[in-house]
Amino acid sequence: MTLKVVVFASFKKGKEDRLRELIKWVSSEIKATEPDVSHYEVFVADGDKEGSKEGVVYLHITNEEALVRRRQLKHHMEFAAIVEKESLLETPIRYLKLTDEVDGWHR
Repeated sequence: MTLKVVVFASFKKGKEDRLRELIKWVSSEIKATEPDVSHYEVFVADGDKEGSKEGVVYLHITNEEALVRRRQLKHHMEFAAIVEKESLLETPIRYLKLTDEVDGWHR
C-alpha cells in the first residue's frame, strides 16, 4: 500500500532563494533516481512569524522501508549537509506519515 507523507521545513529569513534552488535540484534527483516515489509536490507557504516561509512537500512512496532507505541516498545526504552547513532552516525537517484518512473529495 502506498504511503503518503508530508514534510515540513521552516526557512530562515533571507535563505528562501537558496532553499528554492536546492529544492528544485533535489526534486529532479528524486524524479530521476527514486522509482519508489510516485507523486511529489513542493509548496511554499507563509509562516506564523512576519515574513517567514514554510516549505511543505507532499509525496507518495511505496512503503515504510523505501521511506527509511531514501535517507541514505547520495542526493538526500548532500541536501542535508548543505542545509546544515549553510544554516538554512529554523527547525529540523519534520516528516509526517499520513495514516488515517477521515474524509476527502474532489470536484
